[in-house]
Amino acid sequence: MVSGHMVEVITIFFDLNRDWFVLANPESRARIKALTEWNPQLVVDAHEMGSYSTFLFNPPREPINSNVNKSARKWWQVFSKEQAEALDEFGWSYYTRSWYDDLFPGYGSAMPNYWGSVGLLYEQSQTDGSLVKKPSDKMSTFKDAVHRQFISSMSNLATAAENRVALLQDFQSVRKNASAIKGAYYIPTHSNPSRVERLVERLLMCGIEVYKSDKSLTRFKGQGHDGKPYEGSSLPPDSYIIPLGQPLGYLVKAILEFDPRMLNSVLQKEFTDLQKGKGTHLYEVTAWSMLLAYDVDAYYSKKTSIKDARLVKNIESRSGSLHYAKNATVFVCSYDDDQVIPALLEMYNKGLKVRSATEPFEADGKKYDRGTLLLRVNENDGQLAETLKGIAQTNRVDIYGIKSMRINNGPDLGGDEFMLLESPRIALLTGPDLSANSIGTTWYLLDYELKTRFSLINHDHFSAFDLRKYNVLIIPDTWGDLKTYHNILGEAGLVKLKDWVKDGGTLIGINGGATFLADSSAGFSQVQLKRQALKELPLYEEALIEEKSAQQKIDSLVVWEGKTQAKTKQPEQDKIELEKLKVVDERGRLFQPRGTIMNVQLDPEHWLNFGAGISVPVTIYSSFAFLSKMPIETPARYMGADKLRLSGLLWPEAKERWAETAYTTREASGKGQIILFANDPNYRSYFYGSTRLLLNAMLLGLGMGTNVGVDW
Repeated sequence: MVSGHMVEVITIFFDLNRDWFVLANPESRARIKALTEWNPQLVVDAHEMGSYSTFLFNPPREPINSNVNKSARKWWQVFSKEQAEALDEFGWSYYTRSWYDDLFPGYGSAMPNYWGSVGLLYEQSQTDGSLVKKPSDKMSTFKDAVHRQFISSMSNLATAAENRVALLQDFQSVRKNASAIKGAYYIPTHSNPSRVERLVERLLMCGIEVYKSDKSLTRFKGQGHDGKPYEGSSLPPDSYIIPLGQPLGYLVKAILEFDPRMLNSVLQKEFTDLQKGKGTHLYEVTAWSMLLAYDVDAYYSKKTSIKDARLVKNIESRSGSLHYAKNATVFVCSYDDDQVIPALLEMYNKGLKVRSATEPFEADGKKYDRGTLLLRVNENDGQLAETLKGIAQTNRVDIYGIKSMRINNGPDLGGDEFMLLESPRIALLTGPDLSANSIGTTWYLLDYELKTRFSLINHDHFSAFDLRKYNVLIIPDTWGDLKTYHNILGEAGLVKLKDWVKDGGTLIGINGGATFLADSSAGFSQVQLKRQALKELPLYEEALIEEKSAQQKIDSLVVWEGKTQAKTKQPEQDKIELEKLKVVDERGRLFQPRGTIMNVQLDPEHWLNFGAGISVPVTIYSSFAFLSKMPIETPARYMGADKLRLSGLLWPEAKERWAETAYTTREASGKGQIILFANDPNYRSYFYGSTRLLLNAMLLGLGMGTNVGVDW
């Protein structure tokens, strides 16, 4: 086949045109399956745009992803020339090389360029099936829109037919050249194996070749996402290997590389135009690596070691079991792997009394980290073992029985270090003034991935809902500004929401929802927006120093023998005029992160971070930075300026503004709590590392962070 013509569908709550390699949605998986089986040499992705525009098509403008091969760039020019001639015959207006860049590889018009096809984009001014009067007084009809799409399609098909031999030769040549690329990515499976399997499954869906090592990879030399050399001497058996030297090598590099770059000329223009007040020219995010988003251990090496490895055809389903159930007094299940989340939800659904460990411990020779689920036999019914056996098998987790609550390493299993959890009753606020993408990813997480019960509450009828049904309420991002939530909830709605939290509810704000809760005029949270707290910056700097001092090593000579302790460095005492602070802050906002992946430091002792490690990559596209200090808990904080950027564009001005600000906060409010996320932790439904924090907020928060008392 020479060509494929696809009309892109954007669902109400999910942008499928950003899902091409993420493959979160079943529609995307079916689409990629068709294309990998069909192998078209031309793929046209037909869209619509604003009604007052004309018609846009390839070639795009810079930045263009460096992995787009020369063949695709050449054919863009060929197809563009003949398409322009076809439109000129009708005297229609059009343009190329404008707002659309080709940096992000996840569009329908972008992905084909990495596997040898030619990907083209159409953007036709929309009429919504009717007609539109434009500023020039020209009327644009639905018939006009269809006509332009049709003529463009026929032009491209004619060009493809005329060049069918050359297109096929270039298709083959691109894949042959890709097979000669050196290097590979390596992913060990020892940490969170189910997440690694999910990642590999997505790669296989894209048609990417993946291998699995039969032996340890000795004398392995590579580098991690931070660019530092891997210090280990080997990688364990069963590590996955994704070689760049394969027919889809350009695609592998495009979607996995840790830190894509753009031309210096692009950076210079972006900087200059921002300075001149022209705004950004970046159309999309500047970082997207699947390895960072999934937050898995992964390394790049210049060498490819697949001699003792086998080609992976499909993911072998792992089993789960109940172990040592006889005479057990407690059962435990590690909280490290993602599969524990659906297991916990099933435990809730079956009415089991589940606890979570706040301290690590060791029992029967196995080490268990914080977050480990624990079920005491004396707190559950006599069918506990049989129920857990089914849960273990269904959810592919291992659950272990332990005979004695008395252990040698760590707290005894009958102690207060194991907090009793409460089953969540979750509601998600929705409505026309809230971000459909933010709603969609959370909806998808709860409904499709976790298959758990929850309610959608439309903000238009907020005052009519009985919030007593719920103990968790998520308020997502918005389309508007700081006043959006004030406007849609009204004064009565704000009071109702505050009372619900104080009565024991867990309120979770995401991105714009968090911004609203931190807004000084809302009166919800003690967290502050940096732009509203410039006068108090010295107080927050001092509080941050105090927070860090809790981690410093104690000098026993200071305590017992009167040795003078070195003074902790204090923040600058020089007072800077408020107006100057405003200028500095506004400049930082001007150069805000635009889809940058940043590094967040986690407090491993806080329950919001259980199972997430000590740091996590997050994506941010925002001008809002958050400040927090005690008594607010800040379990997740952006790292310092020198370690903050992981991938994508982060200007020095933005780096200084966001360094060590709050990413996740938790604070008590009456019997309930407020949890804020500075950006969407479940971004585009594939940032699984930071998604764990959101899951903990929903599933652990009621036992860990609220005080609802005991029923009569």
